[in-house]
Amino acid sequence: MAHVRFPLHLFWVRLHSGWLRAEALLFPEMDVVGANVDRTHERLRRKLRKLIQETPVETWYARRVIRTARAGRITVTLTPPAGQEAWTEPWRIRVPIALWKHDDETTVVRIPSVQASLIFVGKRPSRRMIARAVLDGLVRCRWRDRLREIAFLPLHAAPEIATVHCHVPTPIELRRREREAEKEPKKLVLPTVTTLWERDSLQPAFGVDDTVKHLAELLQMQPGRSIVLVGVSGVGKSSVIREFARQRHRFQLGQLPMRQTSGARLVAGMTGFGEWQERVTQVWKEAAQEKAILVLGNLIELMEVGKSEHQRAGIGGFLQPSFARNEVATFTECTPEEWAMVERLFPALAAVLTPVEVAEPTPDQCVEILAAVAESQSGVRIVSRPLLQRIDLLHRRYATYSAFPGRTIRFLDLLPRRNEATNEPACITAEQIEAAFSRLTGLPRVLLHDSEPLNLPATREWFTQRVMGQPQAVDWIVGLLGVIKARLTPSGRPLASLLFVGPTGVGKTELAKALATFLFGSPDRLTRFDMSEYNSPLAVQRLIGLGDREGQLTARIREQPFSVVLLDEFEKADPSLDDLLLQMLGEARLTDHRGRLADFRNSVIILTSNLGAESFQQGGYGFSGQATISAQEHFEAVVQSHLRPELVNRMTRIIPFLPLDQSVIRDIARREWQLAGQREGFKQHRVTLPESEPILDHLAQVGFDVRYGARPLKRALEREYLVPLADAINSLSERKSLRLQLDESGPIPRFQVEAIPDEPEIPKSAQEQTALQQWELSQATRMQLLRFLQADSVRNRFFQWNRLQAHRAIRRYEQFGTMPPGAILSEYSRLREWAESCQTLRRAVEQWEFQLAELLWEPNPVVSESQVHHGQSLRNQLQQLQMEMASQLKPDADVVTIGIFPDHLAWGESLLAALQADAQQGGYQTKCWNFLRQEIKGGQPRRINGVPVPAKWEWVQPPDRIGEIYRDQTTGRTQWRRISTRTELPPALKALEPIGYALEIRGPLALLRYESTPGFIEFVDHGKPQLPHLALIVAQRGTFASLVPPDVILKRFDRIDAPKLFRIHLPEDSATWGGRHYRLSIRGVTWQEILTQRFNSRFERALDEVIQS
Repeated sequence: MAHVRFPLHLFWVRLHSGWLRAEALLFPEMDVVGANVDRTHERLRRKLRKLIQETPVETWYARRVIRTARAGRITVTLTPPAGQEAWTEPWRIRVPIALWKHDDETTVVRIPSVQASLIFVGKRPSRRMIARAVLDGLVRCRWRDRLREIAFLPLHAAPEIATVHCHVPTPIELRRREREAEKEPKKLVLPTVTTLWERDSLQPAFGVDDTVKHLAELLQMQPGRSIVLVGVSGVGKSSVIREFARQRHRFQLGQLPMRQTSGARLVAGMTGFGEWQERVTQVWKEAAQEKAILVLGNLIELMEVGKSEHQRAGIGGFLQPSFARNEVATFTECTPEEWAMVERLFPALAAVLTPVEVAEPTPDQCVEILAAVAESQSGVRIVSRPLLQRIDLLHRRYATYSAFPGRTIRFLDLLPRRNEATNEPACITAEQIEAAFSRLTGLPRVLLHDSEPLNLPATREWFTQRVMGQPQAVDWIVGLLGVIKARLTPSGRPLASLLFVGPTGVGKTELAKALATFLFGSPDRLTRFDMSEYNSPLAVQRLIGLGDREGQLTARIREQPFSVVLLDEFEKADPSLDDLLLQMLGEARLTDHRGRLADFRNSVIILTSNLGAESFQQGGYGFSGQATISAQEHFEAVVQSHLRPELVNRMTRIIPFLPLDQSVIRDIARREWQLAGQREGFKQHRVTLPESEPILDHLAQVGFDVRYGARPLKRALEREYLVPLADAINSLSERKSLRLQLDESGPIPRFQVEAIPDEPEIPKSAQEQTALQQWELSQATRMQLLRFLQADSVRNRFFQWNRLQAHRAIRRYEQFGTMPPGAILSEYSRLREWAESCQTLRRAVEQWEFQLAELLWEPNPVVSESQVHHGQSLRNQLQQLQMEMASQLKPDADVVTIGIFPDHLAWGESLLAALQADAQQGGYQTKCWNFLRQEIKGGQPRRINGVPVPAKWEWVQPPDRIGEIYRDQTTGRTQWRRISTRTELPPALKALEPIGYALEIRGPLALLRYESTPGFIEFVDHGKPQLPHLALIVAQRGTFASLVPPDVILKRFDRIDAPKLFRIHLPEDSATWGGRHYRLSIRGVTWQEILTQRFNSRFERALDEVIQS
């Protein structure tokens, strides 16, 4: 018998979130969480398979629960920890437990919530004994550190115990498997280049059951069949394959593992000749032995990877014989255009593949699929059915560049997930849907919202201000927008196909830019091609791709389908361009050289041309309405005579542009003059270009040429005024403020440039200085916060939070190692609170800076006391975030001990008192000790580095080890001593003069605040400047027991061996810290204030250094 039936007793409990948690008794490693019973069973089976491989079967019987187990809940009372302000009353909770008799003498109680077990030996325990033991178990598990997890216990449902049986291989069977495994190659390639698909790790797909059933029938008829799914992009080909992987057990195919890979992954790292072919062959062999189903990704990518002159079809061509032998079942996918190219270029490969068409669902089916997806996300966001229909309608009307339902499903992820005010699932509104769609496409909301009318007069005025002198062209564009708003544009065509024809420099390109800005929100949505660069058939091919290069036009449209395409002076291109234009203008689609489709149904295609412009100007047409009609007829006739009829018929409209007259040129001159005044150089020198009628008249006169339109005007502006102004500005030495004086005495109006001396700054009032200081402080705080958020350690923490998003942390928790689901949820909640506090603080700091900036614009800015407190509160919050992060990076920096060895006791005691007061003010705990002198009798004069120590100097040399040593009554010598406080000296020691003091400081990140203290402190007495007082400071991580004083301490501190870390020097009105000189007023300032200022500054720098490192 190869297997035996082994009973597993499962402890079930339904969590407050509705999910199930199960643990196998006596098998704590089999602790899983699932959304339902099926998923939980699947995860238990997967863990069981892994456990069988890693655990000797003989040990299983030692962990077998022989007696029947019972589930229940026991009530315990938790008392609040000392010092808690928010929690003051005892808390009674019911803890789920499992209880069973292991044998006649032993009773076992299991507490799955905290992963603890209790064992009772002897008589059967009472509920009171169990409650006391459970409470002891919670204490041992440090329940106070797990309050967030324990708080949810009362919300869980009553636990249950269920018994399931699994088939465990016998030792003989395991040894047989080991012998077979020894015959196999030691290193398998298949697991390294593929990803094994597990059922519960795949997202469900909706509305594809018929296609999944068809795939299963094909594999049942021929197990090793190679199937290619053919469908337009976004129709759901990959989703069909994933859903087949989830449902394959329904068709008796569950025993076949499914592995996913790609062409790039198969050849990764293969550089030598024949290496990737060898790897692919080995992968195919191992997949055949495992009877795996391979998901190979896109068929075209499979054919491109590994492509060479000897292997035209890449990996796809290399695997063609293997496909034909039906050894391994495979799935690939491609679009209809790509499949047509494969059939045309590689018919032998297409013959061994079985195509399965994935059709685009109908509108009703799309809404049903959207409703199913929205229902599966009901805990995240709530979308009503009418709004789902609105989403489908918007995408069918405008987002036609991708098949359904893929685009609409991805659009749901752009909608808000949570209500920021209540943290509840967001109820989506129509306004939010239209705003998200507008951000995605760039289309203005006035075109999306049916109830919002398009103001045609305002739209006409908007275009008129940007394109002057072409009222008829503007009217036609406004009418086009009205047609788009009314949804009267023909389906299956671009939004518009326009031909701008007329002389150069009259506003054709400017109107195209204005249209791109109005439709899609930015002039960057205009894609311009100078068609004079495409004057050969080979050059035209660059638009759709040539060789290994992407198509310049098709790649741009696939990247951004919502755009305006401008083919400038298209008549200069090669005539082969007409064939591409027929596809673009007629079917609104263009296929590149690789068979990929570019969709133009959301684009406006504009062609510009100068055809007939010269003959029109020579004809002497005026500028009246009759001239406009004549221009329309003239240019239409010229275009029809030069272009193919089928191309002319596909144009939405031919829009003529008339030559500009003198009055229009003057209006353009005014606008160009205003734009020139906004340039950075004028702003820097605080120069305003005044509008002068003589200057505008002069520009309109010298910048007007009917042949070249408005382009000479810009050149005249540069030549006549901007270049002379630049020369005059650069010649002046004073370049802060300049004044322009208009000189109209000559035939050409000119500007005279002169420097303006800076006016003396008016002293600011105290209120203005306070407001300015607060604003500068807000700026510094914002920059400090941004530096904090950009640190690698902080960004890594944000990355952890993103990975632990609720839906991923629950459904795919096996990605996070051995962390139990409860710990994952607890960690997610903690990281979410931290991330929200960071984001809230950032918004608050930016708002604080903005309010102070607004305040500075007032005549008499006054900063209220509440605003000052608010700013300090924000800085404190920032420091709390920094301290929390630094505490994780330096967990052992909470204790530091400072030793002070002064040459004058009063001076040393003052310094010690200042340090202690600073620490206590910061909330740190302190303890003080005295170092007492050691008495030495007789002996030779001591030397330090060969230098004799003067007899008048008293010296101390401590032993290697320092402990609680007392006076030796036999010898009469006083050894090193540690005294708990300086005021509790024994009577026998009061006469001994301390030679130093020790201060132990304990608190959050105390080491960072005080670690820079070591060195000399020098104090100059005002009365005796020639005899400064000195103190040697030492600081060490840890408690006082780890502090070792200097080897030699002299009363006057010989500086030969002194550390040169930093020095404090206090002359009459200044202090020097660590080599940096600060001018401070010592009068009225205590030592504590001086030290606190230094420690605060040092602490901020230390926090930043730790976080950034």
